[in-house]
Amino acid sequence: MKRRISFRVKLAVWFALLSIVISCSMVYLIHMRALSAQKEELRKKLTAIATTGALFVDSDLVSSIPLKPESESTKEYRALKTLLVKILGVDHGVRFVYLMVKSDTPYIWKFVADSETNPRFKSGCGTNYNVANRPQMKLAFEGPIADENLEKDRWGTWLSAYAPIKDKNGNAVAILGVDYSAKNFADLQSYIRERTVLVILISLLISIALGFTIAKSVTAPINKLVDAMKKVALGDFKQTVSIKTNDEIEDVADIFNQMSKELALLYKNLQDHFLSTIFSFVSAIEAKDSYTKGHSERVSKLAVKIAEEMDLVQEEIDIIKNIGVLHDVGKIGISENILRKPGKLTESEMEAIRTHPEIGESILKSVEMLRPGLSIVRYHHERPDGKGYPDGLTEKQIPLLAAIVAVADAYDAMVSERPYRQALTKDEAIVQIKKNSGKQFIPKIVEAFVRLMEKER
Repeated sequence: MKRRISFRVKLAVWFALLSIVISCSMVYLIHMRALSAQKEELRKKLTAIATTGALFVDSDLVSSIPLKPESESTKEYRALKTLLVKILGVDHGVRFVYLMVKSDTPYIWKFVADSETNPRFKSGCGTNYNVANRPQMKLAFEGPIADENLEKDRWGTWLSAYAPIKDKNGNAVAILGVDYSAKNFADLQSYIRERTVLVILISLLISIALGFTIAKSVTAPINKLVDAMKKVALGDFKQTVSIKTNDEIEDVADIFNQMSKELALLYKNLQDHFLSTIFSFVSAIEAKDSYTKGHSERVSKLAVKIAEEMDLVQEEIDIIKNIGVLHDVGKIGISENILRKPGKLTESEMEAIRTHPEIGESILKSVEMLRPGLSIVRYHHERPDGKGYPDGLTEKQIPLLAAIVAVADAYDAMVSERPYRQALTKDEAIVQIKKNSGKQFIPKIVEAFVRLMEKER
């Protein structure tokens, strides 16, 4: 038994690819969560350093130092700086330790002392610093706290923590700040983020490529089926599709092909039945006049021979074969008295006769299969000199197939007996056809007709 790959399996593969994207997204989120946890641990560590260091700072000593640059030469300042340097050595990542107090101006604080001059803040005893844009720092007098986000400047990447220095009454008189160099942490964060993004992008590209490949393999046969169905809907019942997918789509294609064959057969039967019905009408018309019996069939056969002599394509020859026999179907709407009149017709009777091409077109135009040949029915009495009917077309305006039928129609009429005249001989009829070349008939068709007659001799 032939092994089949289920359409459901193919869809499962597609969903598996989607899961790759989801998994990559989860990996990214996990990495980001881990980085966040690491940052939180660093914040806690810095807060602990600031809190512990603040315990060793004498609040009275801080209050005794005047806030001006000259104070940096006093023994009190040097004592504070020595303590700050010791706090600095607690962790190799700590770069600056400093003391600050509030001023009388809101959000303007002043540096008291620092472990070394901080280029970030140009710190020095009595130097002002605006804390308005530092939300965590503003809360430092209330309790230990660390910045929530890393801060980047031209001196590096930093994370800072702060703790209040309280007097004997428990009032915060200053804060201790600790600046930690977070460059390694920031580099690690960037590296992980870049690698995670790279992995996700690669996974996405692979998923997209595979997704397109799978989608193409799934949709290509479906598109073939859709295109074939559209053509069938437009009347082309010869459509078949060749699909070898080993799944349910191949089964659908096989059913479509069988359906198409059945429709083609039904259409042919319907076409044959309809043509038979139309031919019956033609026979009924010719039965009204024994002199024209078989005329339509003879015209059709001769017109086919002329078309073959002119090397027309088979499709055009088939149109002449099927529709040429119907060229006079409009005469069913003409009075029998006119059709059987043995003598010359009056002008009004001729006007009635000249309506049969339009009547024939009106009868047949609603039938889709006959539309390609309607020009034969309407224009087989048009003339290159513009004296034909019903529209008075000139040579370049007359459809070729209708002009071919016109020659065959005229020839058969000339060699047939009529109540008002005797039949011409074939040679006499040929002479008349040649004589009217360029007037009643298109020259190149006359030439082909003459060659055909000479061959048949």
